Amino acid sequence: NKGKLSLFTMLAMLSVIPLVISVAIISIISCNITKANMEEAAKQKLHIVANNLASHCHENEINVINVSNYYEYIDSLKDQGIEMAIILEDSPCNTSIKNENDFRIREINFKIDVLAERENLGDGYFEEGVVIEGKPYYAYCMPIEVNGEITGVAFAGELQESVTGQIDSIIKTFVSVAVVLIIVCSVVAILFGSRLLKTFKSVQNSIGELAQGSLAKQKTRKSAIKEMSSLLNATDRMQENLSATIGKVKDNSEK
Repeated sequence: NKGKLSLFTMLAMLSVIPLVISVAIISIISCNITKANMEEAAKQKLHIVANNLASHCHENEINVINVSNYYEYIDSLKDQGIEMAIILEDSPCNTSIKNENDFRIREINFKIDVLAERENLGDGYFEEGVVIEGKPYYAYCMPIEVNGEITGVAFAGELQESVTGQIDSIIKTFVSVAVVLIIVCSVVAILFGSRLLKTFKSVQNSIGELAQGSLAKQKTRKSAIKEMSSLLNATDRMQENLSATIGKVKDNSEK
């Protein structure tokens, strides 16, 4: 039997390995879907906020002098982790984002020049990884229209880490549930395998006794598994039949 797998090892492999693979695949797919859905939800949320800001500024004469009147509005969602800004041509950016000295920043850098492209923004421009004060943001921009002319851009942004932090928390939950599920199922498989192994060893011992010529009646054994119960009963019948046959042979020999 050297080099061969035991029944217990085979049962453990057949029960645990497929479970681990299945849980891993389901967890990876679920995490990817969750991540994609949360990023899409963040994009849609910022789209709504940027669009509302653009609508709030619609048909209002906004310039470098009166833009401070909008500070209350652009600061209104800071407690929810959403920053806003009004970006006008030939003037600093006016935003709710502040630097480490608690001053409002004056510039947001995108991959494209949103002011130069404001006529082409259409239903908005989304960009991830917009670095502001050393931190990456999800950002959405919408054109601001005044008197039929697009004069500026409304910006809405959210720290990427606030979204990825939620994703990481969900992933940890998935992993924790997967580990607990694997442990529970492994314990059940081990207990079941141990009981099944005891039954096989009992049959092995009975057949071993017969091979040694012992026909003494063995202790009655039972199993909840139909096939194992049939095997035990067949072993008992075989022992009884052999005992009866040898008894007849002895009687005939004596005669």
